[in-house]
Amino acid sequence: MSEVLGDRCYPGLEALPVKPDVVNVAVQPWVTGGCDEGI
Repeated sequence: MSEVLGDRCYPGLEALPVKPDVVNVAVQPWVTGGCDEGI
């Protein structure tokens, strides 16, 4: 499992100590973590 399908990988905002509601909605695609291609 060394393949990276997405351009960037995020651990998820839930892992952060602070998660603003505005950002939480704006970046909902990777709020729970994962890889997002394009951004």
